This record gives sequence, structure tokens and C-alpha cells, in this order.
Amino acid sequence: MINTGLVKTGSVLWLNETQRFFYGPAGERAAAVLKRHLEQKPGVVAVGTLWRNPYWNELTAPGVIGDPHSHARSLLTSPLARKITVPSELTQAQRDEWADLAQHAQDVRLTRALKASRTDGQAVQHLTGGPELVDAYAQGPGGHFTPAEHALITATLDARRLGFSGAVPLRLLADAADGSLEPRQRSADPDWCEQSLRSLTTGERTDGSRSDIRRTLTALHALRASSGGPAAYEPADYLEQHVREQRADQLGSPALWQAFMTHVQEPADLAALARSADQRRLYKHSIQLFARAVRAGHPQAAGSLMILHPGAQADLRREASRWAATYAPLTDAGATARMIRLLTAGGEGGPNTGALEILLARDPAACVAVTDPAEVADMLVALSTGEASQHIATLLRRIGVDRIELRYPAAVAKLLEALWSVDAQSLHDLLARRFTEEAADSVVGDLFSTEFVLKQLHAAGNAENLDALAGRVALLADVTDPGLVGQLLTVFHSLGTKDAAQDLLARNPVGLVDVRDGFVAQLLAALRDTEQTAALDQLLMRHPEEHADIRDGNAVVWLMEEQLQCGAYTAAAVLAQRAAADFDLFDPCLGQLLKQMVRCGRDADAAREYLIHRVVSHGPALAEQLEAVVGPELELSATRSGTISDLVTVAVEQADMSRLSGVVLLARKLREVRRTSAALRLVERVPMEQLDPDDPSVGHLLRELKDLGADDYIGRLLACDPATRVSVENSVRVANWIHALIEAGARNEAERLAQRAAERSETNFHYGRYLLEMLSWLDVPAYDIYLQRLIDAGEVPGDDSDHYGRELDGNPAAPWGWRDLGIVSEE
Repeated sequence: MINTGLVKTGSVLWLNETQRFFYGPAGERAAAVLKRHLEQKPGVVAVGTLWRNPYWNELTAPGVIGDPHSHARSLLTSPLARKITVPSELTQAQRDEWADLAQHAQDVRLTRALKASRTDGQAVQHLTGGPELVDAYAQGPGGHFTPAEHALITATLDARRLGFSGAVPLRLLADAADGSLEPRQRSADPDWCEQSLRSLTTGERTDGSRSDIRRTLTALHALRASSGGPAAYEPADYLEQHVREQRADQLGSPALWQAFMTHVQEPADLAALARSADQRRLYKHSIQLFARAVRAGHPQAAGSLMILHPGAQADLRREASRWAATYAPLTDAGATARMIRLLTAGGEGGPNTGALEILLARDPAACVAVTDPAEVADMLVALSTGEASQHIATLLRRIGVDRIELRYPAAVAKLLEALWSVDAQSLHDLLARRFTEEAADSVVGDLFSTEFVLKQLHAAGNAENLDALAGRVALLADVTDPGLVGQLLTVFHSLGTKDAAQDLLARNPVGLVDVRDGFVAQLLAALRDTEQTAALDQLLMRHPEEHADIRDGNAVVWLMEEQLQCGAYTAAAVLAQRAAADFDLFDPCLGQLLKQMVRCGRDADAAREYLIHRVVSHGPALAEQLEAVVGPELELSATRSGTISDLVTVAVEQADMSRLSGVVLLARKLREVRRTSAALRLVERVPMEQLDPDDPSVGHLLRELKDLGADDYIGRLLACDPATRVSVENSVRVANWIHALIEAGARNEAERLAQRAAERSETNFHYGRYLLEMLSWLDVPAYDIYLQRLIDAGEVPGDDSDHYGRELDGNPAAPWGWRDLGIVSEE
């Protein structure tokens, strides 16, 4: 649409389900075109919607092998984009506005949605029927949906969950769904699949009944590339998001995996499904899918065949690597470099010289694209090792500096370093000069990346281009940003580019920066460290202590610390006086602030005493900040407002019981300073029967009670039966609870909770490993249940002892080798 010229000034592009437009090679091209159009065409707006998980996280994630979403990430994270996070639940104020709108519009749908959301706050979701659709699916086959319909929905949902990115074709769904139906559930009608899909996308069944929700929301959507063309299908987004989590621990039916093997053709989908199979220990099928991805042209799939699973036999690794080296596409420099590195390093048996010889005989240096600086750098580094070094000259002859992309300074720095390492000095100088002349204007705000380029030029001894680039940056930098100016001065000083530092200071940043900005402290530090005395004095004369935002505790402490470092004791004392009056008493930086006030000397004594008085006079604040107030440096001052014992008494009596985390913290502090009786008086005030077990602090309280020897209070807490009441979806929370119960000697309660958690807790190994550790500690069957769920979810890596993985039904696979895979080699 953009290329046709239809998107003009004043146009608004509506990208509903934005992920549809940005996945795959076509999506990358679309993202690049859209970003360029938004940059060049004023008055054009693109509005889109997508879920944070998985779509936003996947499209914006850096560091992924092959960087499959670089253009999408560049668009979504650029200054052009504005991300608006839509809350899943409405606040009370928003609910009130909704009610007013419903009454004004006399729209019964708005009223019903608001009423339905009283317990969960999800009025928008109820308006569209989302929760009802999830409930209808949860009824299972033969409930709201017929067995065939339910099987088709499940196949579509699982296909997306396991790695199929687009709309799912009919034949794949038909084979997957039919294979999961019982014989008695299968239809005699040869058109059963088409009829069921028509029902699921239109809501209308042939018998006159309906499959949709409220005659509006359907479980599946049909997508066609052209009118009259074949349809492919995707699930309703709300249904997919919620069922994705519920079915995360499902391996996927054997029929679905077999349908993947038969019908999937797109390289990206084949590679994604291969990774998914590997994560679930379906090793045979993973290798077969990776091989098909290689033959379909996926650039990174061949590298995956060169590493395989940890327990793969040496013969299998050797044969897979040789096949991959023979058939891998060689246009992607980064992927090709990765293969060379893998084969050069090899595994336990050393370099895989046979496969490396096959790959190098195909002359990859003459085939790879030479426009991406990071990938070209990877290729140069990979070729500079061992037998591959003879190919460097071929690659250097093909590098055209005028064609190198300059969008990412860090990538340019990486290529500069690689060119320097292979003694390609002329190319190094040409690229550095071009970057300085053409790209410095657009990347100066990205100091972190530009610093890489400057440091590389310095390391290479390229003084001419270093001075030119540093000077360009100094002239283009935003001198109203104190943090940026401070960073630049530090960088220029470390690289010895004095002229650039003077050019930057000549633009009078110390007179232009906003002294209310918390990063003024960073600029003070930089001026002090680089011995810019005149500029430092000029900035101090602007009295940032009179303008600092006292609500920003960290900035206040930082500024006071830097003023003291500069010898500006009077200014620091002024800041101390302002902070004493208005500093947030619950700010975690309060202890650090009091310590800096001590360093201010007598000029800040009154301010420090007043701040301590404010804390002591506010019971809940004193309970939270007791450690800060009675610290070694402050004990003398604190006692002027009362003895330490008096402070402890006030803290215990006035602690805010609604802030249980603060209560537990205070009890621990009191116990650590051997004031156990005070700690017991404190926990006695806790309303045990009213505690919410889903509050993580309740588990911490149980452990603290154990450390205090408060068995009576432990009994009161356990009498509320937290093992039955606590939610088990959050694996970290429930692991903390199990740990607390074990330490409290409540093993029976811990085992009951462990059984619930093993069956229902989230299957994310990053968070679930703590729960797995607790279940192992208990040595109960729940451990095996949870471990199997994690394996089926693809969350637990295989080990060296697992040579053959699993069959599609989840059972252990019989021994197999490369020849058993049926992967064809062309002679």
C-alpha cells in the first residue's frame, strides 16, 4: 500500500493484530518500508495493537541468533514509536467513567460488561466476550464445541504455541485434528473439516445452531491472500493468549507433529518448529525439521544441525555436520561465520575438519552478502582462524565501504575492529571516514554505541578519524542534557581528544543545562574528574542545590555527594536543609542521605536533627527506617530525640500492620540487634487470621517466626491453612511458601502444597527451578510430576545421558542414527 503511493499526508494506517504484518521476511520488509515512510512523510500515523507476550517481547528482543526481527525492532523501539500500555483491568475511576458512558449512551452491552467484570475488572474483555469464549473451549469436546470443532481449535492453538507463526493451512489442521479424534468421533462426511471450519469462522452450523459467542465472537478467523483463494486459519487473539498459558505443558499431539512434518514449507516456520521439537527432546523430528529448513533456504538452520542435543552420538554429529556443510545456504554472512566457528572449534573430539573442508570448498567468502557490518565482521573473525584464513583476501576484495550499512554504530565499531585485526588498514580508514561524514549526525544521541566506534579508532591508532568523529559528536550533542555532556567529557578525556572536549565546553553546556535535572551530579563529577575547574565553578554558581527535585531521593543523595567531593560544603548544607523538610520518609535512600549529612559537618547538624525528628514522629516511617536512624554514625544524634529503647518502642507500637513487608523487615532487624522481646511484641500485633496467603510477605513472616522461636504464633498462622488457600500459579511464590513451611517444621502442609503446585504451577524453568529444587528437597512424587510438565513445555534442557530423546507420544525413543532419518542427499 505504501509503495503504491496511497498513504499520503493525513493518512492513518490501522494495523490490527500488528504481529501479522511484522513476522517473517515479508514482515521485515514491511517494517523497514513503514519506518522509512514515517521518517520521510510528515503527517502519517500508524496505529497498531499487539500483546506484550509473546509478540512485543519477540519483535523487540536483541541478541537473538540471526536477528530475525531487526527492522521490526528498529521501528518499534525508535523515537518515532510511542508505546501505550493498556491495563488488563480498569481502575475504579475508569469503571466510573465506563458507567457514565453506558448510562449516557443507553447501551446495555456496556452495562452488562461492567457488571460481569465486578470480580476481575476486565470490562473490555467481557464486552468482546473473551472470557466466555475461553470458558466455552474449557468445556472440552462435546460441550459448547463439537469434538471436531474442538480438535480443530486445539490444533490451531497448539500450532501457534509450538512455533507456527502465521495462519494455519486447512490440510495441516485437517490431519492434526483428525488424528486426535477418537474413531467414534470421526465423521463419515468427506467435507467434515471444511464444514467445521466454516462453523468456527462464521458462527453458523449446518443444523442451525451456533458456535460463536453472542453471535459475534468466533473461535477462529479465516484469512485469504486473495478473494476466492484458499483460506488459512488463526485463533481469536484473546483465546490464544489465555489458552497458551493453560496448555504450556502440553507436548502437542503426535498427529499435529506429523502434520508439521508433512505440510509446513516456510523456512522460518520449519526452523521454529525444529527448535520447539529440540526443546521438548523430540530429537529425531527436530533434526528432520532443521534439514527441511536448510533445503528451504533458512540461513541459521544448518548451524543448528552442527551442534545438536548434548547426548548426540559422535557419528550422528559428524554426519549431520557434513550434510549441513554441503547444503547450507551461504548468502548470510553471520550464519556462515557461525558455521565456520562451530566446525573449527568442534566438540569433545576437536575440530570437525571433514565438514569444514566441505564448507570452505564451496567458497563462502565469495557468496556471503557484505552489507551488514556486524555480520561481515563475524565472517572476518571466523575466517582468520586456521585453515580458513586463505579466504580472507577474497572477502576483503568484495567489501565495498560505500555499501556498508551505518545504522548501528556498535556494528560499525565491530567491523572496524575486525578490519584492523586482519591488517586491512585502507578499508578501516575509508569506513571510519564515511561513518564520520555520513552517520555521526543521526547516531550522536546513541552515545553508548558511538563510544564503541571512538574507542576502536583509538585502539587502532587512527588519530585523524578519531579526532574528526569526536569533534563531530561534540558539535552535534544536546548540550542541555547534563548526563550526556558528562558522559562525553569522560569519554573524550579517556581517549585523549582534548580538542573535542574544548569544542563541547565552548558551546556553554554548564550555562544551558537544566539544573533541576538529576544528572547534574554526573556533570559535576565529569568536570571534576577532567579538571575543568572554570566550568565546574560556573555550574556550582548556578546553585543546583536550590532547584533539585527533593522527591527524587537518589538524585538528591547523588548531588549532595558530588558537591561534597567538589568541596562545596555550604551548597551541600543548603540541599540538606531542603531535604530535611520535604524528603519522603519512606524513601529507601534516607539512610544514605543521613550519612551524607554527617559528612556535611556542623552546617547540616540542624537539618539532620530535624529529619530524624520527622522520622521519629512518624511511627510507620520509623518502623521502616529504624536501621537508618540508629546506625553507628547517627546513634548520637538519634538519642537526642530519645533513647534507642524509646525509638524501638515507638517503632513497635506504631508500625503499620497493613505494610506486612515492612513489619517482617522490622522484626528481622530487631532480632538481629538482639531485641527479641521487642520483635515478639511486634509480631503479636499481626492479625494472623486476616492475612492473605498470596501476599509473599506472609511466607517471609512464617520464616521469621521460626527464627524468633515463636511457636505459638506459628501455630496460629498454620491454623489458617495457607497450604490450601495460597494460589499455586506463581512458582516462585509457592516455592517460597514450601521453603517456609519446611523450615517451620510443617512438613505435612508442605507436601500438600507441593502436590497442588506440581499439577498447576507455571511451567517456566527460569522461575520454576526454585520450585523444582523445593520439590526435590521434599523427595515426594510431586517432583516427577512437575519435572515432566517442564520437559513437555520445552523448559528443561536435555543432558549427556539422553542419546535418543523421545517419540512423538512422549515415550523414550529406540536407538536411531542418521540413516534412519530419511534425509536425502543429492549426488
